[in-house]
Amino acid sequence: TSPAAVGLHRRLRAELDDGDPARPGPRPFRPHLSVARVRGDPRGRRAREAVAGLPPLAGPGHTFDAVRVALYRSQLRSQGARYSVLADVDLPQSGG
Repeated sequence: TSPAAVGLHRRLRAELDDGDPARPGPRPFRPHLSVARVRGDPRGRRAREAVAGLPPLAGPGHTFDAVRVALYRSQLRSQGARYSVLADVDLPQSGG
Protein backbone atom coordinates (compact mmCIF):
# COMPACT_ATOMS: atom_id res chain seq x y z
CA THR A 1 0.00 0.00 0.00
CA SER A 2 1.43 3.33 -1.01
CA PRO A 3 1.89 6.14 1.54
CA ALA A 4 -0.16 8.41 -0.74
CA ALA A 5 -3.12 6.00 -0.69
CA VAL A 6 -2.92 5.69 3.10
CA GLY A 7 -2.80 9.49 3.47
CA LEU A 8 -5.80 9.95 1.18
CA HIS A 9 -7.72 7.32 3.13
CA ARG A 10 -7.00 9.06 6.44
CA ARG A 11 -8.08 12.47 5.10
CA LEU A 12 -11.29 11.08 3.62
CA ARG A 13 -12.10 9.12 6.77
CA ALA A 14 -11.61 12.22 8.96
CA GLU A 15 -13.68 14.38 6.61
CA LEU A 16 -16.55 11.90 6.27
CA ASP A 17 -16.75 10.80 9.92
CA ASP A 18 -20.22 11.81 11.07
CA GLY A 19 -19.69 10.71 14.67
CA ASP A 20 -22.52 8.15 14.52
CA PRO A 21 -21.87 5.76 17.44
CA ALA A 22 -23.89 3.03 15.66
CA ARG A 23 -21.43 3.02 12.75
CA PRO A 24 -19.06 0.05 12.79
CA GLY A 25 -15.54 0.72 14.00
CA PRO A 26 -12.66 1.25 11.63
CA ARG A 27 -11.77 -1.68 9.43
CA PRO A 28 -8.33 -2.30 7.97
CA PHE A 29 -7.71 -0.15 4.89
CA ARG A 30 -7.50 -2.31 1.76
CA PRO A 31 -7.20 -0.14 -1.33
CA HIS A 32 -8.56 -1.89 -4.40
CA LEU A 33 -9.91 -1.34 -7.87
CA SER A 34 -13.28 -2.90 -8.69
CA VAL A 35 -13.50 -3.68 -12.38
CA ALA A 36 -16.78 -5.60 -12.38
CA ARG A 37 -19.61 -6.86 -10.23
CA VAL A 38 -21.49 -10.09 -10.93
CA ARG A 39 -25.02 -10.22 -9.55
CA GLY A 40 -26.39 -13.49 -8.25
CA ASP A 41 -22.93 -15.04 -7.84
CA PRO A 42 -22.39 -15.05 -4.07
CA ARG A 43 -19.55 -17.58 -4.16
CA GLY A 44 -17.86 -15.96 -7.16
CA ARG A 45 -17.95 -19.10 -9.35
CA ARG A 46 -19.13 -17.28 -12.50
CA ALA A 47 -16.65 -14.46 -11.96
CA ARG A 48 -13.74 -16.89 -11.53
CA GLU A 49 -14.75 -18.78 -14.68
CA ALA A 50 -14.96 -15.53 -16.66
CA VAL A 51 -11.41 -14.48 -15.81
CA ALA A 52 -9.75 -17.92 -15.67
CA GLY A 53 -8.28 -17.69 -19.16
CA LEU A 54 -7.14 -14.07 -19.00
CA PRO A 55 -3.44 -13.22 -18.77
CA PRO A 56 -2.12 -11.69 -15.52
CA LEU A 57 -3.04 -8.04 -15.14
CA ALA A 58 -0.35 -7.01 -12.65
CA GLY A 59 3.37 -6.57 -12.76
CA PRO A 60 5.89 -4.88 -15.04
CA GLY A 61 4.45 -3.78 -18.35
CA HIS A 62 0.84 -3.77 -17.16
CA THR A 63 -0.55 -0.26 -16.84
CA PHE A 64 -3.82 1.56 -17.32
CA ASP A 65 -4.85 5.19 -17.55
CA ALA A 66 -7.46 6.17 -14.99
CA VAL A 67 -9.71 8.97 -16.21
CA ARG A 68 -11.96 9.41 -13.16
CA VAL A 69 -12.00 8.62 -9.46
CA ALA A 70 -15.29 8.12 -7.62
CA LEU A 71 -16.05 7.77 -3.93
CA TYR A 72 -18.92 5.33 -3.34
CA ARG A 73 -21.14 4.65 -0.37
CA SER A 74 -21.98 0.98 0.05
CA GLN A 75 -25.26 0.25 1.84
CA LEU A 76 -25.71 -3.42 2.65
CA ARG A 77 -29.29 -4.66 2.38
CA SER A 78 -30.95 -8.07 2.37
CA GLN A 79 -31.53 -7.73 -1.41
CA GLY A 80 -27.85 -6.97 -1.97
CA ALA A 81 -25.58 -3.98 -1.64
CA ARG A 82 -26.65 -0.60 -2.97
CA TYR A 83 -23.90 1.70 -4.23
CA SER A 84 -24.23 5.44 -4.65
CA VAL A 85 -21.63 7.96 -5.81
CA LEU A 86 -20.81 10.52 -3.12
CA ALA A 87 -18.29 12.44 -5.20
CA ASP A 88 -16.27 12.03 -8.36
CA VAL A 89 -13.51 13.89 -10.12
CA ASP A 90 -12.01 13.71 -13.61
CA LEU A 91 -8.26 13.16 -13.58
CA PRO A 92 -5.84 15.14 -15.72
CA GLN A 93 -4.68 13.13 -18.70
CA SER A 94 -1.07 12.71 -19.72
CA GLY A 95 -0.01 14.10 -23.05
CA GLY A 96 1.13 10.92 -24.57
